[in-house]
Amino acid sequence: MAVCAAIVIGVAPGRVLATTVINRSVQEMTAVSGLVLSGVVLSVEPNQTAPGYPLATRVTIAVDRVFKGFRSGPTIRFMIPGGVRDGKMLMIPGMPSFVEGEEVVVFLERTPHGWIPSGLKNGKYAVHYDQDGRRVVWRDSQGLNRVVPGVSVTRSAEAESDAMTFDDLVDLIEEGLEAEQGGVEPGDDAAVKVPAVDGGAR
Repeated sequence: MAVCAAIVIGVAPGRVLATTVINRSVQEMTAVSGLVLSGVVLSVEPNQTAPGYPLATRVTIAVDRVFKGFRSGPTIRFMIPGGVRDGKMLMIPGMPSFVEGEEVVVFLERTPHGWIPSGLKNGKYAVHYDQDGRRVVWRDSQGLNRVVPGVSVTRSAEAESDAMTFDDLVDLIEEGLEAEQGGVEPGDDAAVKVPAVDGGAR
């Protein structure tokens, strides 16, 4: 799916800049993403240049588990459009940010310029631990207008909560894999193979 087909820069009520994206369940996010994985952010390198992006941030993740897709090495590297250099700024509302050392689950979409988070912030869950030591995940929606196809634009449109346990998220991903593969055992790293492309898994 081309990024331009799912993303429209817009202005939310109150004149706050936002990007409109199609609201999808975790199962649907799994289906439209070429690569779904969990891991730890190793590095965040701002003010880079990349094909198609005059300003970009390079993100490198140490991969812990691949739910869908193929990795050719222990890390994956991709570019996030945006940055500031020489008095010039590129900002895309709703684009996720990453912090070195944070644990994440990401849904990545392949584009002509490499991988990019599917549905912008919709494609990134940050992993935390609650007071009982359980792994929980949270997805930021600031800067996004999420819409359901065939329904008018609304910021309140949600298919499920943006917060859940890590295990619940994994269950939803595996449901998406089962539906997509028509019975292939979910969670199998080899279930779906996506060839590495420039700017993708390294």
